[in-house]
Amino acid sequence: LDLSSNQIEYIPSESTFKNLLSLNFLNLGNNNIKFLHPSLFSQKLKNLYLIRLDNNFLNQLPSFNGLKYLVSLN
Repeated sequence: LDLSSNQIEYIPSESTFKNLLSLNFLNLGNNNIKFLHPSLFSQKLKNLYLIRLDNNFLNQLPSFNGLKYLVSLN
């Protein structure tokens, strides 16, 4: 799922991606994100292997503990 360069500022809910159980790639790069919900990347997103968060304004990252297939975080 490519959501890059959309001027997104925050993702406040932990349920934003919860129904995307087959999601394996998430690109949130090149936005204006200042906040991601701490539980955004739950264990339900178990197929997620690549997350891009580059070129945002994040001071804190959420937990990635439940993502056992995650191999790339930019």
